Amino acid sequence: MSSLQIVWFKRDLRLQDHPALVAAAACGPVIGLVVYEPSLWSQPDSSGRHAGFYADCLDEFSKRAQSVGLPLLIVEGEMPEVLGHLARGLGHFSLHSHEETGNAASYERDKRVLAWCRAEGITWAEVPQNNVVRRLQSRDDWSRLCDARMSAPVLKVPALQTLPETLRSHTTQLAARMGDVGTRPWRELEATDICPGRQAGGRAQGLALLDSFLRGRGASYRSHMSSPGTSEQSCSRLSPHLAWGSLSVREVMHAVWRARARWQTDAQSHPEQRAMLASLRSFESRLYWHCHFIQKLESEPQIEWRCLHPATRGLRNEGEWSAEQSE
Repeated sequence: MSSLQIVWFKRDLRLQDHPALVAAAACGPVIGLVVYEPSLWSQPDSSGRHAGFYADCLDEFSKRAQSVGLPLLIVEGEMPEVLGHLARGLGHFSLHSHEETGNAASYERDKRVLAWCRAEGITWAEVPQNNVVRRLQSRDDWSRLCDARMSAPVLKVPALQTLPETLRSHTTQLAARMGDVGTRPWRELEATDICPGRQAGGRAQGLALLDSFLRGRGASYRSHMSSPGTSEQSCSRLSPHLAWGSLSVREVMHAVWRARARWQTDAQSHPEQRAMLASLRSFESRLYWHCHFIQKLESEPQIEWRCLHPATRGLRNEGEWSAEQSE
């Protein structure tokens, strides 16, 4: 019998173009795992608005997972302890996730997870989900690797093996013991930072925004994107969907390429054709920028604590940080 595979969903609440899910499905029956980690959501770069957007995404993702037969555990706790509960309740498994470039707190969490996996003999397979290259040896290689990843086909939702009845029963019992929290903790955090005008989350929202932008809403993108007064409508509004992974960068890039082909061939008489094609070129470059700047944090994580340019150091009281963080 194939061994159990657990996919740890983080900033990637989608089934489409999900390399970790595809890899797991090829190895055996899969259980999805979403964890509310209090230590991460209490960081200063997290807010109730982030939590509300994430909860929207999770609501939709949970229904989609159920529709394709993916059992999903949604629990609260610190990740190593959660994995310990899973190992005791389900036995041996392999863990899959994407490579995450986050803050120092998420990096330290990942180190604890890796230590736990090694101590327990658990394989943890991390795979890229965007253009950020871990352990990049030379910046000169980034563009080539980025182009290769973007030009690869968008991954379809994989066929999932049926979970054996014994594992299904154990999963149900484990969910009852651990307490499936749904979106509760994220909604509770959202209630501390109410923002009635915040952008709604969820893959359907992201796809609708992408479609309207590519069909013409983005015609003024190139000229309006830097103006606070005009960018709200002319920009794609996809930033939170890319940041939280309800859409992948690659599927958006492929959609841009398809749209450009349509505007070049099917809109010869459309008055916005020239503006739209120019805006699509600018938008495509910004999609590369999205990962390019995350790559800076991946390659130089100290910029979380100190200014990148030496001339500006000291302006934000970085001296209050420890000597180790400033090195």
